[in-house]
Amino acid sequence: MHLSKIGDIKVKLHREIKGQISRLTIRMKATTKWYVSFLTYDDGNEPLPLSEKVVGVDVGILSFAMLSDGSKIDNPRVIKADEKALAKAQRNLSKQAKGTPLRTKAKKVVCRIYERIANRSYDFVQKVSRNLVNSYGTICFEDLNINGMVQNHCLAKRIMDCAWGKLVQYISYKAENAGRRVVPSRSQWHISNVF
Repeated sequence: MHLSKIGDIKVKLHREIKGQISRLTIRMKATTKWYVSFLTYDDGNEPLPLSEKVVGVDVGILSFAMLSDGSKIDNPRVIKADEKALAKAQRNLSKQAKGTPLRTKAKKVVCRIYERIANRSYDFVQKVSRNLVNSYGTICFEDLNINGMVQNHCLAKRIMDCAWGKLVQYISYKAENAGRRVVPSRSQWHISNVF
């Protein structure tokens, strides 16, 4: 990849770039890994075939989501899986004196665990959203006040672990590109009346 004022940089290209590049974003993660994102404009995107199937999605803590057709999506609990490793790494970080190489190394370990948690959550929600958009023509969600719900300190950690907001966000943009419909619903009563 050639950047003006910088020159040529080696990149690992995960997939072929399709369409015309309209924006390029370069960012560095806390683990000092560099990422390049290409935003492309492509008129060739064809919507998915029409589907009359309608589904209501009820998100939860014990199971990630229950669908109105009776199927259930299990909660991967990405934070809980790395909770012990994260606590150990944070304890090790707090023991190190500020400004020392050992503290820098310990901080990088903590950052790597956070990055791993974020990557797992992102991967899971992307796959679930793609599966729902491919399978159903209309997707109905209960309209939840997630910011209000996380004020409850007893449930905040579990709610943040679920990433409900990301699910709605990813489904919304994928449905728009695929010619599908996303319907926010104020309550379960509204969702049941869609069917």
